[in-house]
Order: sequence, then C-alpha cells, then structure tokens
Amino acid sequence: MRLAVIQRLPWIKEQREQLQSAAHQSTREMVTGESHYVWGVRRRMKVVERPGRAHVELDGERLLLCVAGTTAERRRELLDRWYRGQLRHVIPDQSSRCRCRAEASSA
Repeated sequence: MRLAVIQRLPWIKEQREQLQSAAHQSTREMVTGESHYVWGVRRRMKVVERPGRAHVELDGERLLLCVAGTTAERRRELLDRWYRGQLRHVIPDQSSRCRCRAEASSA
C-alpha cells in the first residue's frame, strides 16, 4: 500500500495543486439562469424587468428577482437583504424552541 502511494505521489501533488488553484465558485452576474441556493436547495434565478418596487420571491423551483433596470451590484444587494430577511423570520422561532427545551429540562 505504501509503495503504491509513493509511486503516485507526483500525480497526487499535481491534482492537489489543480484543486487548490481552481476557482471554487463563479462570479455572480445576477442574470436569468444563474443558480442560487435557498436553504440548501439550488434555485434557478429569473430576473423580471418591470416597473415598481424591487423585490425577491420564491415561485416554485425558481427564485424571482423583480427589478426595474438595475445594476448587478444593486441586484446583489437586494438578494443579500432578502436572504437576511429570511433568516430573521426563522431565527426567533429557533431561539424560542431552545428556550422551551431549556425550561422543560430544568423542570
């Protein structure tokens, strides 16, 4: 076993270098067709250009980004704000569950 590893050591080093130098995630352009993750599930983004207030919503398997002629940076900010809002809805529920468990175990 040791001999097999030693014989393949140059190949192993080369593979490790390639993996470390590879880009792990492509730069997001915030356009239709990109994949974004919501709660660990990959969703395909659809950018909808329409007048009115910009917002993000889940529509079945799609992540809709409704905007009116914005830059990629502005779309990124909008999506980040939406992610944070989603967390705010879940975190209070989680903390109350922890409190209830702690009270039940101390009783």
